[in-house]
Amino acid sequence: RGKRLAIYRLVTLIALATWMLHCSSAFTSLSRVATRSALFQRGSVLKRNAAMCQVPGDLKRNLKILVDGTPFQLLDWQSKRAGKGVGITKAKVKNILTGATMEKTFSSDSKYEICETVVKEATYSFFDEDTNDYVFMDSETFETYPMSSDIVGEASDFLNDGLTVDIEFFGDKPLNLRLKENPVVKVVAVLNSGRKDGECMITLENGVKKMGPSYLKEGDTVRINKASWRMEGRV
Repeated sequence: RGKRLAIYRLVTLIALATWMLHCSSAFTSLSRVATRSALFQRGSVLKRNAAMCQVPGDLKRNLKILVDGTPFQLLDWQSKRAGKGVGITKAKVKNILTGATMEKTFSSDSKYEICETVVKEATYSFFDEDTNDYVFMDSETFETYPMSSDIVGEASDFLNDGLTVDIEFFGDKPLNLRLKENPVVKVVAVLNSGRKDGECMITLENGVKKMGPSYLKEGDTVRINKASWRMEGRV
């Protein structure tokens, strides 16, 4: 009987030790999972943090920043020192959501979050006369993007069916349109304007009239700078 009791106690001790070891391993595994989860969450938060810009050193034209939760595009700015050496920056900005232009004053060393934008490739489809919008189609998803003449700007003079362009978006809102290449067009008329700089009024095949060099003549082909919309010369 005493031998059986000793064996029973031994088996009980072995079972208890096994159970404690199992609990310890389970706790360690849970701790590791929790640690990995916490690290993943921290990584996600860090990944979501957008870049910041500091006034005035990081400012540049067309920079897009969030001011009190509203996205603005920086058009122009001027920095100066106020009383007791305090620096301020007066900026001309455009509300990205409404298109309204306004003045804002920023204090030196203030920081603002830079707006993240996405550029999508699209092709020009047609001009909608009912809405006065230029309609583009996404090259990948085939989704259509109607854009007003205010957004398209002078690029509208050089759009033709199937032309591939880049459209910049903030969320679902198109901000601007960029041609991929400088347009090449023909000259259909040249009018001497009598200007001292020698430039003449040039009429292009799309009906657009621009000032250009006097050496151009009807039938010439010229290249238009897609950034300034000025003639770069004969092709």
